[in-house]
Amino acid sequence: MTLTVKCKDADATHKYNVSSTPDESKKSILVQHGNIDTLVLNSHKNAPIRLTEWLINVQSALIWPLNTSHDVRIKYFRERQSGKDTPEAFDLELKVSSGGSRNCIELSFDFDPSMKVFFGVVNHTNVSKLIGPGFITYYFPCGNAPSQEQRNIVRSALSFAFGRYIESMGYTSYDIDWKPVKFYAQDVYLPGGLETLDNPSYPPTVIFGAHPAGGGLDATKLNFIVNGFVKNFNPYILETIMWLYWHAYRSRTPLLAKIL
Repeated sequence: MTLTVKCKDADATHKYNVSSTPDESKKSILVQHGNIDTLVLNSHKNAPIRLTEWLINVQSALIWPLNTSHDVRIKYFRERQSGKDTPEAFDLELKVSSGGSRNCIELSFDFDPSMKVFFGVVNHTNVSKLIGPGFITYYFPCGNAPSQEQRNIVRSALSFAFGRYIESMGYTSYDIDWKPVKFYAQDVYLPGGLETLDNPSYPPTVIFGAHPAGGGLDATKLNFIVNGFVKNFNPYILETIMWLYWHAYRSRTPLLAKIL
């Protein structure tokens, strides 16, 4: 298992607060605080077939068409020894929680029709019940994992479809048994800072279908919009256009006039 931590440039945002604290044995403890840019944890070398990208600023107060289930377990490794006998190792696994909820929708993309993609929200206890963390899970048993560029385009397409800026906090890749292969966490950038989380959603068109309670997401409509966005991403330089749009959306009036 390897752990890699990359910090931001020292002249920009990397700050240290170093202090020495004597203890009873007159030793000192060195404490350092810094802003982490990225954190990477490689668990084992099994081939990944799933990748879940963790998101922030996802609209959660919706009626989602599909369910997800979870089963959280903690595994302990212990050793016991009696007298001069050789220590005996044993494992202890405890089930912490399990359950499920209706919180995702299935997508498909033309750049890899064999890959299944699921977009949804994570159950959370945030103050706001309208906005919360989310995920995009890619399932690719017969192909390669989507590249960083492809994931960025998919996330930009979903931001466009839902009318709010969705950013990535990192990802976790899994093997066939759902064991983590790699964990990647990164610093998050939001146009306008944390106030972006309070912005209302302005989808460009209707992405909801008929539902008795109203507000039900329509997979056909959403797939049509995001695939159209992905197809035209490079020909119409949508990366630049969307960057200008999201920053203008959060800008004050004098700066907004200059951007537009």
